[in-house]
Formats: sequence, structure tokens, C-alpha cells
Amino acid sequence: MTVIRNLITLWFLGSTGVVFGQGGIPANINDSTDARYRYELKEYLYAEVPSGTLISDIDIRERDQLKPRFSHSINCIGVNGSMEQYFQLEYEELTKIEDWMETPKIQLLTPTASYGYDSNGQLMYQYDANAANQNERHRETNVYYSEGFQPVMLFFPSKHDPYLQELVDGGALMNINPDNSFSISVGQNQMTIDPNEKSIKQQFSQANVQVDLETRYSLLAPYGYVPSLEIKRSKNLSFASPITQVSVQIFSNHVIEDVTGVIDKYTDLAHLAVFPNPVEHDFEILMRGIPNAQVSQVQIRDYSGNIIQTHWQPNVQQDLIELDASNYPIGPLIILVYTQEGVYTELITKI
Repeated sequence: MTVIRNLITLWFLGSTGVVFGQGGIPANINDSTDARYRYELKEYLYAEVPSGTLISDIDIRERDQLKPRFSHSINCIGVNGSMEQYFQLEYEELTKIEDWMETPKIQLLTPTASYGYDSNGQLMYQYDANAANQNERHRETNVYYSEGFQPVMLFFPSKHDPYLQELVDGGALMNINPDNSFSISVGQNQMTIDPNEKSIKQQFSQANVQVDLETRYSLLAPYGYVPSLEIKRSKNLSFASPITQVSVQIFSNHVIEDVTGVIDKYTDLAHLAVFPNPVEHDFEILMRGIPNAQVSQVQIRDYSGNIIQTHWQPNVQQDLIELDASNYPIGPLIILVYTQEGVYTELITKI
């Protein structure tokens, strides 16, 4: 199951090409970025202890997992014009395992090294990558350029074949259900994909660790589906009285910026069309293939992910929204239209 897991979560792997800002803090975005995917992540970590188990019964290697932890981070993954894939993680809030431990505010992975910076921009650590690390990171970047930069799920409901064929060819069993959901199993490992609920459920064992994992997705058109919720329960069966480690991850504020069109789109049947584009004053957003859309808000963001303006409950007439861009800053911007079916996005240029 590690093959399909790695394919599904390919967008979460990364190495980084970055530009450093004033004070030693790396800039959030590389100026030469071809494409990038940004999102917020809140993660809750806690442990479940078997009934009647004493602290002394728990293996010492698991005791540091008993303290509940929370983190809130902003993540950015991209590919720049120099063929470098980058990954940046910036913590808004983070529970320390021990109060005396200092944790980095910003973490970066670059093609040549990994860096950590505190809130004052001071370098906390630097780990240089060896030749094998660099070759692997360049290989991952080349995958994005040859197969498309895909930070999102693409196979709800019909694009699962390329992801699963390798397992089927290797002897995995596939079962398609009447409701269009399907499962694939290899020995005791199983994954169920449900296009109706837009969820993936997995049960597998790896290195004597038993894992139950459920991921739910939401639409970010026209690119595909992004994760909205992930619940992971894992237990190390090597220990006599293993605890169950639980991770709950909540994803939000997904933004995709695709200047050169390298990110694959799952469909062109449902998308936004903006007239005129570039925009100066009044403009229209036409929701093609999105009938009877209930729009809660239209959000305008810049290329650093900052919210420029939010139009709440805009008037929708015959799938058309009319807005005024007079107060928008000049330059490239991102439109996000929030509907009952998901979020639709498009790029515009303000002149």
C-alpha cells in the first residue's frame, strides 16, 4: 500500500528553492515560481491508552506521545523557474513536547539543504543535503514537469486507473461496488475509495505498525480535490501495551497559483470565465457548467496568499456575478468563488 499512498500524497513531498528576505527570514514565495499550492493546516495529536493500563506499563519510547499536542501552520509547495521544487512550513502555533525546547518558526527544504528559523529570523539549524539527497529531489521535481504538478486528488470519480494499475498488475484485488465506490486489497492491506463521499479509507500494516487512515476531500475547481480532513489512528504492535496515537488534521484556505499552466486540470466542463481580463473597473464572473450555484463569498487574494477583498453573498443572476475591481491592487490576483459544491478559482490581472 505504500506505492499508492506515495502517489496519492505526492504533493506533500518536496525540496525547496527559495528567496531570502530581510533579516534572514526566507520570503514566503520564490519570485520565479511557476506554480505553487498553499494551505493552512491544524493538527491535533493525542494518545488513547488501553483501559486498566498504568504509566509503568507503557513502553518508555511511547511515553512522550501521551502529552496532547496542537499545531497550526501555513504550508507552501511549489516549482520555480530554475526547475527547483520547494516546500516551506510556517508555524502560527505549536505545542512543545518540553517547555524548554525551542522550535523553529519557519522550516524550509531546499535542493541543497534544510533550514530552520526562529521568529526573529535567526538561523536555528542547517542540514546540508548529500549528493544522493540532491539527486532524489531533482528527480521529484522532474516528475512534476513530466507528469504535471499535481498537489490535489484528480481521480474522483474517473481518474483512478493510472494510480492503481501498478498495484493491480502486481496482483492486487479490486472490487467495484454498485454505488461506484471501489476497494483494492493486497493481503491484509485495503483501501476504499468513495467518489460519493469523496473519501479514501485505508487499513494497512507497516513495520509492525497498524494504521487506520481516513481522508476526506473537497472540490477546488478546476484543479481537482484537496484534502479537508484526515484522521489517522496508529498502534505499534511491537510493544506489550501499545497506545493508539491519533492525529486529526484539518485543512483550509487552499490556494493554487499557476502562472505558466503546469498544473493539470481535472476537467474543463465546470470553470470560471472572467470578462474582461485584464480587469480595470467592472468585470463579470461567468460560472460555466455550474448551474444554480449558491455563492457564499467571492475572495480576492494576491500572490502571497493575502486576502485583498471579500465580497459576501454576491448577487448571482443567470450564473453571472458582477463585481468592481477599482480598489484591487495592480498586478496578478486570484479569484476564489465559494459555492455549495466546492471552491472554484481563476487568475486575473488588475491593470
